[in-house]
Amino acid sequence: MSSDNEIRINEALTLHRKGSVAEAKAVYESVLRQDAQNANALGLLGIVAIQEGDRSKAEMHWARSLALPSKPAIYIRNLNNLAVTLLEDGRDAEAIELLGRTDIPDWAGPPPPDERELKSIISLILCQLRLGLSKKARTLLESISQYLAGNNDTLRLLAQLRLDDEDYGSALDALKTIEADDDLWILTARVMCATKVSPREELWTHRDRLFQFASVYVGENFTDQRKTILVLNPADNVVATPSAFDLHFHSNYVTQIADRLQDIFNFTSVFADSPYVKKDELKPHLILNNIVNGEVLSGAGGKTANDALADFVASFDKPVINHPLRAAMTTRQRNASSLKDLENVVIPKTIRFIADDKQMDFQSRRLAEKLDYPLIIRTTTFQSGIGMVKIDNPDQLREELSIRNRQEIYAHDFIENRTEDGFYRKFRAGVVGDKVIPHWVDFSDNWNVHGRVLPERKAFYRDRRYLRDVEKELMTVPNDTLSVNVLRTLENIRKKVPLDIFGIDFDVMADGRVLFFEANASMLLFDTLGPEYADIHRYAEPSRRLQAEIAEFLQRKISIAG
Repeated sequence: MSSDNEIRINEALTLHRKGSVAEAKAVYESVLRQDAQNANALGLLGIVAIQEGDRSKAEMHWARSLALPSKPAIYIRNLNNLAVTLLEDGRDAEAIELLGRTDIPDWAGPPPPDERELKSIISLILCQLRLGLSKKARTLLESISQYLAGNNDTLRLLAQLRLDDEDYGSALDALKTIEADDDLWILTARVMCATKVSPREELWTHRDRLFQFASVYVGENFTDQRKTILVLNPADNVVATPSAFDLHFHSNYVTQIADRLQDIFNFTSVFADSPYVKKDELKPHLILNNIVNGEVLSGAGGKTANDALADFVASFDKPVINHPLRAAMTTRQRNASSLKDLENVVIPKTIRFIADDKQMDFQSRRLAEKLDYPLIIRTTTFQSGIGMVKIDNPDQLREELSIRNRQEIYAHDFIENRTEDGFYRKFRAGVVGDKVIPHWVDFSDNWNVHGRVLPERKAFYRDRRYLRDVEKELMTVPNDTLSVNVLRTLENIRKKVPLDIFGIDFDVMADGRVLFFEANASMLLFDTLGPEYADIHRYAEPSRRLQAEIAEFLQRKISIAG
C-alpha cells in the first residue's frame, strides 16, 4: 500500500469513527480503484457493508481481503470480523473451517498492538476458543505476549491457555506478573502451577497468600445458625477456580452433600493447616472431617500430623464425623487385616512396601511367594483406580517395580470374578451410621471398573442400554445377588470400619461371598452426570434414600450435641 493511500485511509478512518460513514466509504472505494490489492480498504468496506445491512457484501469483502498481502493487524481485523459474522449467523461449521485452515501471521512488532488492535486479537482468540481451536488461540496470543505487561485481563487469558496445555511453568510466569492478590482464580492457579514446578519455598509463598485470602468458606444465604457444620477440608490438590465453594469442596461425597443439603445445614469450611484460621470466630454445632485419606494420615510423619489435626478438632468440643485418628486406621492394609476373619468375605492378600531397584530380585521373589499371578500393583495414596496396573508375569513385575523405584506401593491378589455376561462388576454401598445402603453398580469389559464420566464409559453404557434394567433389578434389595446374607455381611464389614459416613466397594462372587475391594470416606456417593446423560444415569431411588439418611444422621448428631 502506497504511503499516500495509507494516509488517505487513515484520514477516512477518522471520519468513519466519527460517524461520517458515506464520506469514509467514498475514500475507501477511491483507494481500491487505484489499488485493487488493498486489503485494508477492502476490510473497511466490509465494515461499511455491515453498517448498511448488507452482510453478504461484507463477507465477500473480508474473504477477498484475506487472499491479499497485508500487515498482521489488518489481516487479524478482517479475519475476526468475518469469523464473528459467521458465528452471529449460527454458521459455526463455516467459521471452524475458516479458522481451522487459516495460518495467522506473526505479529511484526514493535510497536505493540494498540487498544483497537488488541481488541481484535482477543475477539479472534475468543472465536477460536468457542470453536475448540485452543492451540491456535494460544499461538496467536503468544505472538504478542511480550507486549502484555500491565494488561491483566489478557495476561490472565494467556495463563489460562498455558494452563490448559499443562504448561505449568509458563503459566506461572504469566500469573506472577498479574497484580491481583484478591482474585481467587489467580491465587489458586498460582498454587496449582507452583505445586507442579516450583521449589517448596516458592510453593509455600503462594499457598500462604491463598490462605490469607481464603482460609475459610462460609455458606451463603443461610439464616438458621443453629445448624452450622464445620468441614475440615484439605488444602492439597488445589485447582484453578474463581469459586470459594469449589476451592474448599471437591472430589468426594462431602462436596456433594454440602451442595445438596445447603438449604438444611450451614456448611462452613476451613483449611485446618492454615495459620490464618481464627477458631474463636467459628461457632459450629458439628465437625465433619474431610481430611480422611488413611494412607496419607498414617504415612511417614503421620502421627505428628494426626495429633495436630486431632488437637484442632478437640478445640471445638463438638461431635466429630470421621475423626482423623479413626480415618488414619482405614488404610487398605489395615482394612484387609481387620476383615480377614469375617465369614462370607473374600479379601485379596495385600502387601505394602517401598519399591527398591537394589532389592528388585528379592522383592520380586517375595511377592511371587506370597501372591499368585496375575497380581495388582497400585499406589498407596490415589483413589478411583488411579495408578493401578495388572501384572501377569515376573518380567512385567520387574519392569513395574523399576518404574516405581522408591515409591511406596501396594501389591495384592487379582481375583477373577466376571459375570455370566463376561463383564467385570463393582458395587458401591453408602454407609451412614449403622445403615448400609447399596446404591449403585457399574459394569465394564475391563478389570479396572470405572464409573460413567469418561467418554469411553458413556459409550459403553449407550451401547448396552439393557444394563440399566439389570442395575435397577440389582439395586432393588434383597435379590438373588444382593441377598439377605450378602446384606448381613456388608453390615459386618461396616462394624469393622471405624468411620461414620463412608463407602464400601465390593462385588458378589458366584458362590454368594462378598469380594471386598475397599472402604473409605473419600468416595463419591451420588451420580455426577448432567441431565444430558439421563439415558445412562444410575438408578436414582437408592441415592435418594442415602441422601435422606445423611440429612437425618447430621440432624441427629447436632440435636444430641445440643
